[in-house]
Amino acid sequence: MKKTGIIFLCIATSLLSCSKDMFRDPAAIMLSDGTYVGTFQRQTLASSLPSAVSLTLSNGNWTGNASMERYPALCSGTYSIGNNQVQFEDTCTWSANFDWTLILDGTYEITQYDDTVVLTRQQGNSTVDIYKLKKQ
Repeated sequence: MKKTGIIFLCIATSLLSCSKDMFRDPAAIMLSDGTYVGTFQRQTLASSLPSAVSLTLSNGNWTGNASMERYPALCSGTYSIGNNQVQFEDTCTWSANFDWTLILDGTYEITQYDDTVVLTRQQGNSTVDIYKLKKQ
């Protein structure tokens, strides 16, 4: 076998032995199926209180609960992950008597600090929604 053939064989063997996670989006690894608990807070120019939240992710579907009514507004829906972002789609029916920007729906940036996954979404110039979650 020629020298280049041996090198090719070594490279191919190395690639085939790698974990499939090596080829996945890092955000998908940070936010995998499971139950996450933590807090939600809408940061504005005026201070706001955090709310305890729980999110369960399973095969592209999510369900959630919050300790404060409609802060944030969590129910259920679908999600997809890519490019360090998670796209939530809420599939519930809501009444019109609250701020619908509090519904978990739309695109959030994903970052990780130690064992905490942080989801953030800008809401206008001076408002940011922040979920700080730990996998159970």
